[in-house]
Amino acid sequence: MLIVEQFRELEQAIAQKHTYLEALKNDPELQRELAFDAALEAFLAQHSMNKQKLHLFLRADPSLDFYKTPVAAKGKTKATRNSHPEPTKTFRNPHSGEILTIKRLSHSTYKQWVAEHGEATVQSWLIA
Repeated sequence: MLIVEQFRELEQAIAQKHTYLEALKNDPELQRELAFDAALEAFLAQHSMNKQKLHLFLRADPSLDFYKTPVAAKGKTKATRNSHPEPTKTFRNPHSGEILTIKRLSHSTYKQWVAEHGEATVQSWLIA
């Protein structure tokens, strides 16, 4: 009897996954990503490249290092701690609709959300 139950559970799980797959096929976000991926693949094929080579190319070009710290110009005063303010982060709580814009993750509301929902979940609410 045990193997029959396992079979039925597996059959039900497959049916649920199939339903999810069909719903996902009609998702406009997926369609947009698939179109982008196809266009990127065509572009890379046209230039005899693949995604790995593109990644290596972008990492090898130092002018594309977006996270490089800017060097202070000669003659100017030395940069201080507050000369580069921290970027703000905006989170939207899907449960309450509340929008929170913060500079540091030590904000009390942010900490409350993390305690309730977990760090990974709250980070997934990041909108800017």
